[in-house]
Amino acid sequence: MRATPHLFAMLLLAASPSLAARGDASVSREESSASKDPRRQPATSWDVRLAPADEPGEPFEMTGVVRDRVRGRPMPRAKVYVYHADAKGAYARSNDPPRLAGTLLTDEQGRYRIRSVFPGSYGGYAAHVHFEILEPAHGQGFLNVRQAGRHAPQPEMSHVAKLRKDNVWQLEIDLQPGAMNTLKPGEPLPRVVRPARDADAWTAPRRDTSRTPGPR
Repeated sequence: MRATPHLFAMLLLAASPSLAARGDASVSREESSASKDPRRQPATSWDVRLAPADEPGEPFEMTGVVRDRVRGRPMPRAKVYVYHADAKGAYARSNDPPRLAGTLLTDEQGRYRIRSVFPGSYGGYAAHVHFEILEPAHGQGFLNVRQAGRHAPQPEMSHVAKLRKDNVWQLEIDLQPGAMNTLKPGEPLPRVVRPARDADAWTAPRRDTSRTPGPR
């Protein structure tokens, strides 16, 4: 039987639900991926909360100005992705991205503020906060943090947060791409420790004490 335009149209119509279903599934997968990756979420405020209200841990707030890598100038309206481990030093379960994470948009003066819980340390490393300047693309960095008056790994390489009267640990610091640690003269910069996924969680290797100074 020779195909006619009418028969071809009927066959195309019959196939269209299946094609549409595949298209919807593809869109659904893309939307699901975007919903899991905080980098792909729109940033609308300079003030972002990383931890939910019921997150275990001590309240932590970090504020300052985001600055460019070369001249240290404030970066207004920059999209920044920030994340860190939870109070127990874990990033996430399974293959999900870091759980305590979010994006912010600096204000007209380049200012930012994050609200979360104080990150835990892991693998012999100091507690730290990661950040990536996404738009305009400007690199990434991290900074070690510790609580005033408390023992912590690598204390001489960490920025000190102070406890406010409202029991929130406060750190005021400007962000620039690169390792933002407090080093003594002649000490090498530590390598950036990026969390890696295994079968159950985001983890990090133990600190290489031959390359970075340990707690004193």
